[in-house]
Amino acid sequence: MATIVQPYKKGYKVFFCDDKKAGKIKHVGTVELEQTSKGMRPSEFFVRRPGTSHVQKTPTKEFITVLRANGAVMLTETLPEFQDFLRGMNIKWEKVSLCRTCLFDDRIMPLNEQTRIRCGTEFVCLDCAKRELRRELAHIKRLGKRTQLHIEELLEEYRDLDMVLAILQPESLDTKKTMFDCLEAHEQVATERIENLPLPREFVDVCGVDTLMPAQQLAVEAGLLYGKDLLVVAATASGKTFIGEMAGLKTIWKSGEECFSLCRW
Repeated sequence: MATIVQPYKKGYKVFFCDDKKAGKIKHVGTVELEQTSKGMRPSEFFVRRPGTSHVQKTPTKEFITVLRANGAVMLTETLPEFQDFLRGMNIKWEKVSLCRTCLFDDRIMPLNEQTRIRCGTEFVCLDCAKRELRRELAHIKRLGKRTQLHIEELLEEYRDLDMVLAILQPESLDTKKTMFDCLEAHEQVATERIENLPLPREFVDVCGVDTLMPAQQLAVEAGLLYGKDLLVVAATASGKTFIGEMAGLKTIWKSGEECFSLCRW
């Protein structure tokens, strides 16, 4: 038999297994330690059957007896206080790599370089990694079954959950790969006030613009308000929409004046 120990809340969670390789759990316990005159000793010990929530308080002497009887004690990580306790009891231990997610469900799944999947700062088994992947993919609409299977194959190939998720949900963009062009900023220049332009007074009063932006100023200087054809390429929020509004309104206003003149003639 084997005993597996992992940190749990204020104490430790203990799995009593038939065989450390088979991973069949007979009992699950929780134990807390306290410092005594004899060293670290268990203070409270509770046991339950795997898959159940009912716990039974058990004498701490039985915990020590079971540890000695099982022989193999395995720690999921470095546990200084528990290791002090084992040294005081003259019980040997060893480190073991297990899927922590499986342990939450009272399952034992040993991990090695061929079976483990990186998930953040820890490793989990392939089944747990796939379940987590499916939960993440559930938020993405219109993702076909074949696509999901392909993504799971990528998980098995690269064995890194975060890397695979980054394909679909990148945390940041690499501007070196996505940038089309980079323009140097121009020096700040004075621009024309909208009221000084040959635009209808009604438009000037309601447009909400006092002074032109640089791109708008360049368009006006290039003949925007005098019928010149322009191709305006500028950054987002540089005022392109207002350039089109000025050009369109100017054209409509000019057409209206011509129609009025013809009517008078």
